[in-house]
Amino acid sequence: MEMFNSLIWMFVLLCSSVADENSITDADIFPSSPKIERGSPLKLFCVLRKSYLPQRNASHIIWKLNDELIASENCNIVNETVSSVTIRNFTYNTAYVKCLMNLDKEQLLAHTEVKSGFRPDRPENISCIYFYKDNLTCTWNAGRETSFTTNYTLYRKLMNSPNTVSSCQNTTESCSFFYPNTPYDRDFCFQVEAKNVLGSSSSDCIHIPLIKIEKFAPPEILSVKKIPGIKQLLTVTWKMPEKIFPSKHLICQVQYRNLYSNFTKFVNVSLNLENKTGSCNLTGLWDSTDYSVAIQCVNNGSAFWSGWSGEKKGSTEEKAPSGKVDLWRVIEPSHSSQNRSVHLMWKPLKSFPPSGRILGYKIQYFPEKKTALKRTNNSTEKKITLLLNEEAHIVSVTACNSAGESPEAILRIPSTDEKSKISQCHIFLNNEKVVFITSV
Repeated sequence: MEMFNSLIWMFVLLCSSVADENSITDADIFPSSPKIERGSPLKLFCVLRKSYLPQRNASHIIWKLNDELIASENCNIVNETVSSVTIRNFTYNTAYVKCLMNLDKEQLLAHTEVKSGFRPDRPENISCIYFYKDNLTCTWNAGRETSFTTNYTLYRKLMNSPNTVSSCQNTTESCSFFYPNTPYDRDFCFQVEAKNVLGSSSSDCIHIPLIKIEKFAPPEILSVKKIPGIKQLLTVTWKMPEKIFPSKHLICQVQYRNLYSNFTKFVNVSLNLENKTGSCNLTGLWDSTDYSVAIQCVNNGSAFWSGWSGEKKGSTEEKAPSGKVDLWRVIEPSHSSQNRSVHLMWKPLKSFPPSGRILGYKIQYFPEKKTALKRTNNSTEKKITLLLNEEAHIVSVTACNSAGESPEAILRIPSTDEKSKISQCHIFLNNEKVVFITSV
């Protein structure tokens, strides 16, 4: 301790001598702009210029912390030119300490800024991610805020040869080694040293096999296709990124989402990397339904999945409509038995899941006793007007899509000679008038 005090005095006297020759200030504070550990004692010296002697000396010096007077019992007159002050428990983050000459009025002699903080904690929870042929990035938990700039050094040490060390530096809790300085066939441990003006601390060297921390770019979906003639199935193909660890054991997770019901399922696929492509069949799907597909992959044994690929959509095969349309007819009164207007109207039945997109409707009609005179009309509308003679007719309507036709909805149009009483019932659906015809 005596040797330490002697060193301080030598420093004060040397600085005082230099200040006499080169400074025009009234006094100097030593040490200048100190940085100390929070809660520790702080000792400062105020050295007067010789121009103050003999009328004024160190006995006239007072000290202030910011604008608060420091009690005299914490101050000491070292000699006629040097006064010292001791602050036993400095807890400010930043504060200003001033020495002043106190005669007729207070006169500022010198001041200095004092900052306090902490030594860095021991870095913990080191974790790394390895991007093959790109970079190896490690992060860690630095602990509490120190209030000072902390410099971190990440060491990468070869396990079988601990003297083989490479390092990178940063002021944040992350650091990276970049390609080509990232060999994949070596076994390393990783250590972090934290250092600031108050001291340093180091973590243990953590063994992290690179194969367990690999993460690569998302795969790219090439296609989501249906196979003609095969219902409720989609085939998905994708390719893997070029920068990937040379391993033959990969797992890909295929996510597919039914856009009709917004229901999502997953399927896992094992992949051999030799051709760098993958495929799978999604089965048990709904007919004529749009699906959205995305894929993520992982090297078997790694903790990190790739990101999800961009979504790609596909639609399953249609099947023929399974239900008959709801069919109505209106026969307009006519003065000519040779030319009657018969209005047909229909509404396709909704099925769940949907069978497909209706492309149009086929209307067939023929005289009840003359089947050979069958005629066919096609329409994309849900109504049609037929001009019929006085004979009874059979009318049918089927809905059509790319996979086939629905069962026929059939109506009989009575002849004009039939003694029938026609009653009409009018209702309104969605602002459209629908007429039900009943024969009695």
